[in-house]
Amino acid sequence: MRITQRIANEEALKETLKELSRAHGGAWVFSVKPFSQQVSFRRFDSPSKVPDSFLDLTGNLMAHKGQLRGFTSAATAREQNRGLGRT
Repeated sequence: MRITQRIANEEALKETLKELSRAHGGAWVFSVKPFSQQVSFRRFDSPSKVPDSFLDLTGNLMAHKGQLRGFTSAATAREQNRGLGRT
C-alpha cells in the first residue's frame, strides 16, 4: 500500500507514520519528494520485509505497531557493505 500526503514538519511526519501503522498494521516507511513537502508512505508486512534501500531515504526511521523504530543493526551493516549507508 502506498499513500502520498503533504506533510508540514518532522513531528507531523512521525505522527502520521505511527497512525498509519496502528490503522493499517505492518511496517511503514517514507520517502520525501525533493524540494517539496510531498511524502510517500509505503507499507510492508513486517520490519524485516522493508528493503534496506529505505535506510538512507528515511534517516533510519520506520513505524511498526504504533511505535517509531529504527532499522536493525544488520540492515545498517548490509547497506554500509554495499557502500550505500552512512558511516
